[in-house]
Amino acid sequence: IGKNTFVCRHSTSLLSLAKGQRFSRQLQQGQGLLMDFGRDKRVVLDMLFVFHPLDNVWIGTNQRVAGVRQHVHPFLPYLRGPSARFVLELRAGEADGIRIGDRVTSKLLKKNTP
Repeated sequence: IGKNTFVCRHSTSLLSLAKGQRFSRQLQQGQGLLMDFGRDKRVVLDMLFVFHPLDNVWIGTNQRVAGVRQHVHPFLPYLRGPSARFVLELRAGEADGIRIGDRVTSKLLKKNTP
């Protein structure tokens, strides 16, 4: 994303999407979790049983950033973002400089989008 590079786990199954970062260790700098919801839609997230703050980046099928929410607090019960196919969860502070409309380049996104 822009000049930022992240190494991500890819999450597509219903169980792994529901788990997200729950009960997980804090992500290391440069690491992330890319959740693929299969199509652009309004995704509702929560931070229940996530013990550290995160940055969330919503990415559309068009491989552009649709939304960014930084420093999301642990145990937040409800977090709604814009319509997007992917949500990238990062360690808090990692999304600094990422803006709506930024192009996301990834072999994984290209492989999974038309």
